[in-house]
Amino acid sequence: MLFLAFLALPSWGQTPPDAIRLKSGALYRGTISELVPDGQVVMVIVTGETKTFAMSDVEYAGPAASLPGSAPAAAPLPEAPIDARVEVHFHADVPEITLHRRTGSSQMVGMGMGFGSRGGAMFSPFAARAESYETLCKSPCTLKLDPGTYYFALSSEDGDPVSDRRAVAITRGGGLVGQYEDNSSLRTGGWVLIGASLVAALGVSIVSIPYADISCVQAPCPGSNRSLTPLLVGGIAAGLGTLAGLILVFQTDEATVALE
Repeated sequence: MLFLAFLALPSWGQTPPDAIRLKSGALYRGTISELVPDGQVVMVIVTGETKTFAMSDVEYAGPAASLPGSAPAAAPLPEAPIDARVEVHFHADVPEITLHRRTGSSQMVGMGMGFGSRGGAMFSPFAARAESYETLCKSPCTLKLDPGTYYFALSSEDGDPVSDRRAVAITRGGGLVGQYEDNSSLRTGGWVLIGASLVAALGVSIVSIPYADISCVQAPCPGSNRSLTPLLVGGIAAGLGTLAGLILVFQTDEATVALE
């Protein structure tokens, strides 16, 4: 009997395994050492004291985990994910500049073939490059980026992104500055120059035709005061003006993105 009583004593510091709730609402926790369904129930509570209750007064007697109305143990809260992104502040040297990130790039090369007026075949190599971008934000702005190497591009207002071919390594937070050079005025000037050169050449030709001797290419023609010199000068001027205009027309915008 002494041995059994020793086994019935609960271990200090452990959660009592059993519970008894009386119809009066009283709740006891401990270890049930005896339970007679139509008789009584005996519990050794956490202080070591033995409690005896008549089953007619008991609403529940059994494992504490199955006690009706007992709240289940709260599940541990999931750990908040660690945000490894770094905060970057972007600004540009001119207003209305949008920052883009290059997400893909592909290049195609090939050979074109054509035929000349005399039937000969002509081959010409060609190359094409396509890039895709993700819009990040418009200057000035703050964004979060994963550490890594990026290729950025800039666009002005609603224009297409202009890529900076240099890689930018983002390893920590800081400033990102963009510089955008808009050469649209040069391209416009190039078209104006081409048009002015052609108009000037046409004007010189119209003025010179009545005075030109198409059979004479020397200046002055022997025995004549007519010459093709004005036509030749106008043609050369038109060609040079058109060439200079084309150089200006093909001036593209330039973009630079770098860490501060």
